[in-house]
Amino acid sequence: SAKTGILTVTNSSGNAFVSTWDNGKLVHTKLENSSGMDAFTEFVIFFNTGHFHFQQMNELPLIDHSQGKTPPLSTALMEACLAADHFTVAKAELPELKVNAIAVNSDTGWQSALLDVDISSREMKVMKTLFAKLSSQPQVLEDLMIDLGQYPQFLKWRAANLLKLHGLMRIL
Repeated sequence: SAKTGILTVTNSSGNAFVSTWDNGKLVHTKLENSSGMDAFTEFVIFFNTGHFHFQQMNELPLIDHSQGKTPPLSTALMEACLAADHFTVAKAELPELKVNAIAVNSDTGWQSALLDVDISSREMKVMKTLFAKLSSQPQVLEDLMIDLGQYPQFLKWRAANLLKLHGLMRIL
C-alpha cells in the first residue's frame, strides 16, 4: 500500500515495534533500545504473533530518523532473513545460555575467524567484545550477554556461536 503513517506491532510480551512509512516506503524502525536494521531484524526474528495498529497520516511528524533509518524494504527483508538464518544456526549450537563458558586463546582460531568471509566487521567487533569479557575461569554465558546490552540479541548469539565455532570459546 502506498500509505503514509505509523505502524505499531505489539507482541504477547508487550514489546512494541514501531515503524514509519512514507508513501508505502519503510523509513524508520524502533524496538525497545534498538532502531533501524537492528530493530527490524529483531522484529523479524522474535515477533511470531502480535497485534498491529496503523495510524494513517497525510505526512509524517518530524522525527529524528538519523539512527533508525532503514534501507528499502526488499533489502531490509533480505538482511533480516540472513540474520534470522544465522540466529537459527547459533541457537541450534547454543540452545541454552545458562551454561559456563571460558575463553580459549588461540592465534589459529582468530586467523580462522578473520579469514571467514561470512563474518561481517560488525560481527567481528561483537566477537572481540564478548571474547574480552570471557576469562580462563568459567563464567555464565547469559551474564556476559547481558553485559553486552548495547548489541541486539541476535548479534550476541551469533558472536558467541562464532567464537565457539572457531575454537575461541569453550562451553563447559
